[in-house]
Amino acid sequence: MKREYKRVVLINAPIDSRYKDSTALFCPPLGLMSIKAYLEQNNDQLEVILLDGMILTTDEILKKMHTFHPNIVGVSIQLLSYKNALQICREASDCGSLVFVGGHHATQMAVKIMKNRHNYIDCVICGDGEEATLQLCSGKNPSEIPGVICWDDSRNNIYSTPKKYCTLDILPNPYAAKNIDFSPYILNYKKSSFPQKTGKYYRIYSHKGCRFRNSGRKCVFCGRADEGYRFFSINRFFQNLSEMHISDNDFVFDVGDDLSGNVIWLRDAVSYIQNNAPTIPRLGIFGRGDEITPESAKLLHQLGVIDVTMGIETGDNGVLFNSGKNIKSAGIFYQAAQLLFERGIGITPSYVLGLPGENIRSLHNTVKHAHILKELSITHLGYPPGEIVANLLEPIPGSNAFALLENILPHKYLTADILELETMQRDYFCTVFSLNSSAYEHFRERLRDAGRTINNLAVFADPQGWLRDEL
Repeated sequence: MKREYKRVVLINAPIDSRYKDSTALFCPPLGLMSIKAYLEQNNDQLEVILLDGMILTTDEILKKMHTFHPNIVGVSIQLLSYKNALQICREASDCGSLVFVGGHHATQMAVKIMKNRHNYIDCVICGDGEEATLQLCSGKNPSEIPGVICWDDSRNNIYSTPKKYCTLDILPNPYAAKNIDFSPYILNYKKSSFPQKTGKYYRIYSHKGCRFRNSGRKCVFCGRADEGYRFFSINRFFQNLSEMHISDNDFVFDVGDDLSGNVIWLRDAVSYIQNNAPTIPRLGIFGRGDEITPESAKLLHQLGVIDVTMGIETGDNGVLFNSGKNIKSAGIFYQAAQLLFERGIGITPSYVLGLPGENIRSLHNTVKHAHILKELSITHLGYPPGEIVANLLEPIPGSNAFALLENILPHKYLTADILELETMQRDYFCTVFSLNSSAYEHFRERLRDAGRTINNLAVFADPQGWLRDEL
């Protein structure tokens, strides 16, 4: 008999306490909110709760999960949250729940996860999770659902179905999800030193994917699993904004990878604004420096963008060439910044330390680059960037950096699903830079010192990839 699942828990697993967690805990996870809203809109028999490891500990999540008695549990995982996610999955399975995992990390690691954890994880949802989760809840066999990898007992091996990436307009507004308690996030925002803090903070996405990655290239550290370069229609994008009742003082960050790469969409968005006069919030976006032109800077200003987080990665031309960004000179970011500054748009420079070719000289060039951008901002805008970030390279699954680890150390990385970031960084740096143990420790100290200097250039920084006690 077909079994339907009525009580659903969606969980964003907490990250490992050894590592520096995000400090921008200002909004629930968009992906899980979108899945929750989709389930609620398409099956009113479902009772769905969301438990967020950004504001709850693993023990608190387990207690709430057991109290709810779910018959299906979905866990969004990252590299740094995987161990906690496995504990949650195991306890959920022991209680009789159907268990699945999803997210970028799960998509990249799906085969390894199912081969190693099929005794308590029923399947991995790869790519978009809304429709696949709905079909799981309806009792459909995982082997019949697009974008799912599960275990086939008869063959003692995995079984996978083709991925299916949807048109974004069929997805709900994530903020349509019911009974989300925003108060912890609002409190975190008010207590923070985040530079745009005058109203409430929201995250949205206008698109999924990256134009650069869609062309068949990617940065050496990129492990994003999105395929294609998909946008909400203009009408739907502004409809979502209007439904959120955003005020002039609120700040909205578009988490899409590459908004500046689609000039046609930007033109259409500005045309919509001119013809319909919707309320335009203060908007932050991600953007590539080589995509900022006089036209795109003007369009971003007309769209309401007040800050562009720019993946600069390094201030050294040699290291920049090795990063995979296909940009020859770090000077292009000065030009992009000035074009934005002329339109009154600020920037959040973002660097990745430890890229191939990194050395004392390149770190000096990167610190100098950050200082120059800070001074340019003061000169043109009258104030420094509110945030400047130095991350430490993470060779995450799906990236070219991780593929190197699999090739060089197959016995360690080719089949394993439990990975330790600091060990991966050690193996990567020792391999790429031919370092022994003591040389690695010295190298990491130099990376840390440069990271601290860059992160301290602004009043707020939310760097990733570091051990908690390093920063």
